[in-house]
Amino acid sequence: MASRMQKNELEVVNIRLVKEPSLYSEKPLHSPEDVKELVAKELAYYDREVMCVLNMKTNGQVINMNIVSVGSIRSALVSPREVFKSAILANAANVILVHNHPSGSVEPSREDILLTKRLEDCGNLLDIPVLDHVIVGGATGEMFSFKSNDQMDEKWRYGKLQGETRAFLHENLLQKRLNGGQRKMFEKKEFAIALMDALDRIMPEEIELREETVKKVNQTQKGILAISDPGIGVVIYPDDYYSNYLQGKEIDVLAREAQKVIVDSLDMHKKDRMKMQGERINNYEEIKEDIFPMVINYQKNQSYLKEIPHECVLNLAVIPVVKVSEEAEIKVTNKLMKHWGKTTQELISQAKNNSAEKNPVSVFTMESLLGMPRDPENPRMYIVTNEERKYGATSIMNSEAFEQLRREMGDLYILPSSVHELIVISAEKADPVELEAMVQMINQNEVEEAERLSDHIYRYDGKEIQMLVHGKEVTPEVAEQNKKLVIHKSI
Repeated sequence: MASRMQKNELEVVNIRLVKEPSLYSEKPLHSPEDVKELVAKELAYYDREVMCVLNMKTNGQVINMNIVSVGSIRSALVSPREVFKSAILANAANVILVHNHPSGSVEPSREDILLTKRLEDCGNLLDIPVLDHVIVGGATGEMFSFKSNDQMDEKWRYGKLQGETRAFLHENLLQKRLNGGQRKMFEKKEFAIALMDALDRIMPEEIELREETVKKVNQTQKGILAISDPGIGVVIYPDDYYSNYLQGKEIDVLAREAQKVIVDSLDMHKKDRMKMQGERINNYEEIKEDIFPMVINYQKNQSYLKEIPHECVLNLAVIPVVKVSEEAEIKVTNKLMKHWGKTTQELISQAKNNSAEKNPVSVFTMESLLGMPRDPENPRMYIVTNEERKYGATSIMNSEAFEQLRREMGDLYILPSSVHELIVISAEKADPVELEAMVQMINQNEVEEAERLSDHIYRYDGKEIQMLVHGKEVTPEVAEQNKKLVIHKSI
C-alpha cells in the first residue's frame, strides 16, 4: 500500500476505546481491599505476571480496566505509553495500578519500586495521578498496597533501594571470600558494606541506619549513622573495626560489638536529653513559648483530665502540652502548673497565643490535599487544621476561619475527622444524621483510638458552633438529662 501512496501523503487513522464484556461492578473504590475484591479473582487464573490499570473517576468509581502487559512467571514488561493510553481515551481523572505475583509473595521487588516511581512521574506530567499500586499474591489472597504502607514516597524508595543494593553487593562479596577454598579478605570499602549489612540485620527496628560522610579536619570519613528519636543519632566508623577484622574477627562478631556501642550511646543521649528537658521544663519563663493547645474528647477522658488543667467547650476539652521536639510533647499536669505558679486560664491563653502566632489555622480544599481535580458534581469539602497538621482540631476554637467559609457556602457542618483536623461542608444539602453515622463508622474502622475526637458533628450558623446528636442541637440542659452526653458552653 505504501508504494501506491503519493509523496508526503499521510494516512489518517482513528483510535477508539472498545469495550470488552464487563467483568466488574460499578462500586466505587475507597481502599486497597476494594481493589483486591474487584480484581483478585480474575488475576488468580494467571500463571505469569499481569499488569492492569484501573481507570478512575474523581469519585472513586472505576471507568474500566485494561490489561497492559502479560509477562513471564517472574516479571512483566510495562511501558508507560501502554499504561496511560487507555486512561487518556477513557478520560480518566486518575489511575490505580494492579499486578499479580503468581508465587504468592506480595513483597515489592526492586523492579516494582522503580516502575511505580516511573509511572508516578509520567502520571504527574499527564495530570493523571497514580493513586496506588496494589500487588495481589496469586491465589493466596495476600495483598500489598504501596499507598497504605506509606511507600509511595521518595524517602522510602531511597532507603529500600539502598538496602537492596547493599544486600546485592554483600552477596557478591561473600562469593568473593571463597577463592579456591581459601578465605579472601575484604578491602576497606567492601568491609564497610558487609559490616553495615550485618548491622542492619540485628539492629532494633526503631533504629534506622544510613551511610554518612563526616567532615573532619583535613579529611572526610565514611561512617554509619544510627538514628532513633528525632535529633538523636550516633556515628560509628567501619575503619575503626577493620584492623580487628584483619586479625581474624568475623564480621558478625564485629557487628554485635558495634550494635552494643550504638545502643548504649543512644540510650545515654536520651537520658541526657531528658535530664536537660526536665531542668528546662521546671522554668516557666524558658518553656512558655513551647506551650500549645490540644483538643480531646471530654467524656472519654474524664479520669485523665482530673490530673490535667483544661478548659471545656462543647463535648471537648482543651489542654496545654509542651512541645519538646518535632515528634514529641509532654503533658502539663496540675502539679507542674502549681510549680509554675500559674492558673489554668493563664496556661490555656498562653497556648492559644503561641498557636495563633507559630502554628496558625490553615484551610485546604479536599481536592488540593489529595492532588485531585475538582469534581463539580460533588459538594466542595474543606480541611481545617493548622500549618503543621498536628493537633489541628484546635482550630474549632477559631470562629474566623469558619466565618470565611460560611460566607462562601452558607451554614456549615463541621465533621471531627481526628484530633489533627476537621472537615467542613455546606449544610445546604447534607443530611446531618447520615454525616454523624459516617463519622462514627470512620472512627470505628479508620481512626486510631488515641486520635478520635468525637462521634458527633457540629453546626456553625454564623453565631456559634453547636453540637448535634441525631441531627438536633444538644444544649447543656439536654445533656444533663442524658447520662451518655456531656456538653459545655458553645463556641
